[in-house]
Amino acid sequence: MKLAIVAFSDKQEFRLQIKKEMVRRGHVCDLYYFPVLEIDENVVDKTFDTLSQYEVVHFVLGFNKEITKELQERLIEAGVKCPNRMTNLTDLNNKIMQMVILTRNGVAVPKSIRLMNPDKAEVSKLLKFPFVVKEPVGSKGEQVALCTEDNFSEVVAKNKEYLAQEFIDYTADYRIHVAGDKTFCTYERIALEGDFRANVSLGGAMKKVEDSALLSRLSELALQTAKVLSVDYGGVDIISDKDGNLFVLEFNPNPGFKNVLEVTGTPFYEPVASYYESLME
Repeated sequence: MKLAIVAFSDKQEFRLQIKKEMVRRGHVCDLYYFPVLEIDENVVDKTFDTLSQYEVVHFVLGFNKEITKELQERLIEAGVKCPNRMTNLTDLNNKIMQMVILTRNGVAVPKSIRLMNPDKAEVSKLLKFPFVVKEPVGSKGEQVALCTEDNFSEVVAKNKEYLAQEFIDYTADYRIHVAGDKTFCTYERIALEGDFRANVSLGGAMKKVEDSALLSRLSELALQTAKVLSVDYGGVDIISDKDGNLFVLEFNPNPGFKNVLEVTGTPFYEPVASYYESLME
């Protein structure tokens, strides 16, 4: 198999580990990133010529939505396999779109509303303070804030779109990875004291999930989420409330694997490599 991964960088340690595993299995695996991209009338044609030599092209990061979608459509038409093909979803990274699709298909998520220059009184009719505010596109918890009656005007800026969600006083926060029809490397994320965000990138701790019954529930919900969103690779963030109810917070099409091997004991690059291989079956 000839695999190309288009990512943010060609030196990310976990992608290098995935590449090493693919090569060990006898495949070609090249990492591409485009720090400088000349915008001219041939920008898509030139990139297509480079990537069309591969059997699988995984767009992780590297292009904007429009270029990625056009490239994927042309590659798929040429017989190239593309994980998480954006032709199946208007915007895979848009959290508002995710909530709309998940809610319409019966997946348990926190109560959500879309905000655009909202009036505080109108918002309070739908959500109780405090509630969580997220920018539609963002990662690593950096565009997430807790909105109170006092900081409303500071958190919700004018002329910007937001996803607002009820604040669930969760007892546990989980990340579970999906590749094809399988899940792997499930762990609990533990927030720093005083922070409701449990993102590892913000300093949160990690703990392996050992409970088999809980693992089964998380896996079932993660696979349901991926199926509803028409995706097949990524990470699903799930929380549990005090009654044990599970809620999907979001789907991340570009999950990292920092410390995942050490915490879970699972070489994450093995199920990822097997997933790539399955695309050729």
